[in-house]
Parts: sequence; structure tokens; C-alpha cells
Amino acid sequence: MNNLTVTVSGVRETLKALRQLDPEFRRETIRQIKMKAKPIKTTAEKALPNSIMRNWRDTPATKGRVRGGKGWPPYNQTQARRGIKIVFGGRASPKKTVWSLLKVRQADPAGAIFDMAGRKNFAGNGTVQAMTFMRNLDLASNNRKPSRTIWMSVEKNNAEVVSSVVDALRKAEIHVQTLIVGKS
Repeated sequence: MNNLTVTVSGVRETLKALRQLDPEFRRETIRQIKMKAKPIKTTAEKALPNSIMRNWRDTPATKGRVRGGKGWPPYNQTQARRGIKIVFGGRASPKKTVWSLLKVRQADPAGAIFDMAGRKNFAGNGTVQAMTFMRNLDLASNNRKPSRTIWMSVEKNNAEVVSSVVDALRKAEIHVQTLIVGKS
């Protein structure tokens, strides 16, 4: 999977101090950081097509093993858009010095297939059907390769989002410093 790494020191310590000194400001900082990442979500949502391909159902099928058949997730643009989530943080092990501050996820199964199918192996299992499926996904996304929506939107909005998030973290750091100095 593609990763974008921007290293900022002291984030964990700042958030830990905020949890103790001003929990409400910490919650607000996290809300602000997630809000600053909204352009990524919006761009990814706009990149999702109304329908992907002719035989991909938009409602669950009751039988069959074709796209849209039983066991295959139905593609619905609205559901796929709702499936794009901005996730703050993650489990930060004390042993790790680096951890993810933000993640963008596609929680909708059909949206995830559209976004990432063919990333590891463009030919799928090598059959004509698999190669046709991958080609149809690329055509539905204006010839973008995997990741067809999320990574493209991260690249497009990277500078704006990183700058906004770093700014929010600086404000949190300044707030912690003023609280500490105020207690002295």
C-alpha cells in the first residue's frame, strides 16, 4: 500500500499532555485535524463513478456467482462514498517512535474493490475474465491504476492537508506550553 510519511516530533507527548491538562482542547484539536483532512475525503468521493460496469449490481443478489451475485458486494455510489473514512491515530506502541496520525480508509467492500483491485497483480489470476475486470475498473476510473480514488486524492491534497495539520499541531503545542507556564 502507498504511504505518505511526514515526520513531526513531539505529537504523542503533546497529545498526552493535553489529555491531562485540557481534555476538551485535545478533543477539539483532533476534530480540527480530521476536518483539515476533509479535502482528501471530498476528492475521493467525487472520483467514485455512478456505476462501475454493466454487470455489477447495485443491490445484493440472491444467487449466482457473477459480479453482483451472491457473495459479491453490490456497488452503490452513495454507500461507497459513505465508506470513505478519515481515521485519527491508531494504536501507538510505546516501543514505536513513529505512528500514523491520520489514515484514509474505504470501509465499503465494493468501494474497496473498485479502489484497490489489481494493485498486487494487475492480471488478477491470469484469466481473460480477471484481466477484463481490471481493464473495466480502469476505464470506470478514467484510466487510473490502483488506488483509483484514495491515493489519487491524497496526492492531490497533500500539501494543503499537511500544512493545515501541522498548523493545528503547533497550536496544540503552544496551548500546552501556555498551560504549563501558567501552572508554574
